[in-house]
Amino acid sequence: MSTIPPFQMGDPQGGPPQKSTTNVWVWVLLGLAGTCVLCGAIGAAVLFPVFAQARQSAKLSGSMSSARSIATAMSMYMSDFDGRFPPMDNGPSIVEKVKPYVKSSRLETLAKGYEWNTALSRLDSKKIENGSELWMFVATQPPDVKKEVVAFADTHIKILKREEISAITSVQPKISRP
Repeated sequence: MSTIPPFQMGDPQGGPPQKSTTNVWVWVLLGLAGTCVLCGAIGAAVLFPVFAQARQSAKLSGSMSSARSIATAMSMYMSDFDGRFPPMDNGPSIVEKVKPYVKSSRLETLAKGYEWNTALSRLDSKKIENGSELWMFVATQPPDVKKEVVAFADTHIKILKREEISAITSVQPKISRP
């Protein structure tokens, strides 16, 4: 009988053949990486519209804050001038008229892109019957934002859809007669 153990008889290297476990781990790691990439792509596809909507809301919120500042400044101007709106035709712009009433030094930037209702020029705000329906200015937004910020003659602010703006801008002042 031979004294050599049986596992060494046919193996010139001196031991039984070992199974390689590195191939299994490579496939496990590749599967995990692929799963992470797939989950990331699905997550990005779900979150991109949410981020776009958040960006539009932030733009509207900033515009609404600016419009509120200018509407408040307009109200203070009118209280100093017997309730009359500033002249909105020739002479200095409306922004220059209300500049002393606004804290921010960025007034020109705040009022950039505003469309003013010239029908209010020099009107007495106390005699306007439909101040809550009569627009004072519209703060136009970039095309990707589907809404506009509107300030009314009674200085309240509203966010309206673009389709609703034409109905608001067609309203004319109703003046009470003594």
